[in-house]
Amino acid sequence: MKNEIPGLDTIDRTLLRLLQEDGRRTTLELAGRVGLSPTGASQRVKRLFREGYVKAVRAILDPKK
Repeated sequence: MKNEIPGLDTIDRTLLRLLQEDGRRTTLELAGRVGLSPTGASQRVKRLFREGYVKAVRAILDPKK
């Protein structure tokens, strides 16, 4: 398959995409979107951070404000 990342399954890739779209998504929302329990989703997200797949979560400020 194209866009495969070694060591990541479909759920991991979906979690990364969802976090990239909106890093403020709750664990409950992520869990519902990927079909996991909140605990399962939380464990996967923590692993993705720990293993360096996610480098940072940032807020983009409005310079006009």
